[in-house]
Amino acid sequence: MQADSLSLSLSLSLVQECLRLIGQDTAEKGEDEHSSFNQILRIKAVHFLAFFILVYVGVEVTIGGRGSFSTVLHLRRS
Repeated sequence: MQADSLSLSLSLSLVQECLRLIGQDTAEKGEDEHSSFNQILRIKAVHFLAFFILVYVGVEVTIGGRGSFSTVLHLRRS
């Protein structure tokens, strides 16, 4: 029950308010959004994972699309 009330109170609070409660500094909204986004994009692992997901989804769609297309053709011929 405490977890439910805690999650409800935290979900209704702003992130800046929660950070102030635990004693961390909060930056201006515009500065914080751009700097954190830039920090994420500077990580090489993010680029590697994005490329991996792109290739994986492309291969999955290609293989899955070919199978469903073949099934449709087979059903039409029958």
